[in-house]
Order: sequence, then structure tokens, then C-alpha cells
Amino acid sequence: GEGGGFSNPAIYRHYENKDALIRDVIRESYAVFKSYLFDAADVEAPRARLDATVAAALRFALDYPHDYELLFFSPHRLVIDRYPEDFRKGKSTGFRFLAELVRVCLPRARARADLATDAALTIVAHMHGLVILHQTGRFNDDPAVFKRFFGRSMRLVLAGVLGKGMH
Repeated sequence: GEGGGFSNPAIYRHYENKDALIRDVIRESYAVFKSYLFDAADVEAPRARLDATVAAALRFALDYPHDYELLFFSPHRLVIDRYPEDFRKGKSTGFRFLAELVRVCLPRARARADLATDAALTIVAHMHGLVILHQTGRFNDDPAVFKRFFGRSMRLVLAGVLGKGMH
């Protein structure tokens, strides 16, 4: 076959079926994604760590657009978290990391786990929406334009999610 020296039948000799192959590819892609996120864990202050985590997710989306699409946009439904149960349980390591970080950044009076989960999912939804707009050509060809807009837009969302306006 093209590119890797394997024909489709040769690949399937290593996997029981197509779903098993896709699950393995998802697992590998997710491991790389988590390595990007967890690099941000070294930042001391929680709010700065949240910004670094969002920036790391964007770097992964730009460095690995096909993996990002497979992980977050493909309707394979093989390995997928469902709201609210899976998100509240923290089934996904990456999402659990983000939700805990959001909880720490929320004002103490509002730092409930269920609110942090919803706030984290709001952040993720906005980030995915921006990446979809970028991947579908809604921004001009200068990557700096998208990166600047992404940063500004995420700051607005984070201010709303973490600020006093949320009850």
C-alpha cells in the first residue's frame, strides 16, 4: 500500500477488526495529546497553568490536525465520553486534568466539582469550535492571524467562565 509498505489485509493480521485498529490509533494519538497538556503542568500558578494548558491544546491541534480531528471530531463513537456521567466521573485523563485546574481557578465560593466540569466542557467546546473554523478555512492563510484570534477569544471565554458573571 501507499506510504507505509502495508496492504490493508496485512494490517488486519495484527488486529482482530477495524474497530480494534481505530482504538489503537486513538490511544496513541491521545497519548501524544496528553503529553502536550501535561507539559503545562510545570507552570506554578493555577491560572497561568490553565492558559498554558489551552495553549498546549492549540499547539497539538496545529501540529497534528488529523489526530485532533480523529480524537475530537470523528463520529467513530468507539472511545467517547458522554455528558454528564463520563465527564463528572473524570473518565478521560486529559479532561480530568483540565476540570481540576478549572476548579482550582474558580472563586472558592463556586469551586464545586460539577460546576468545574461544566466550565471545563464549555472551554473545550469553544476551543474545538475555533479549531473547526480554522480547519475549514475560515481564517486567511497567515497562521499568526488565527493564533492571535484564538488567544483573544479564549481569554474572553475564560474571563466569562471564571469571572464573577457566572452564577
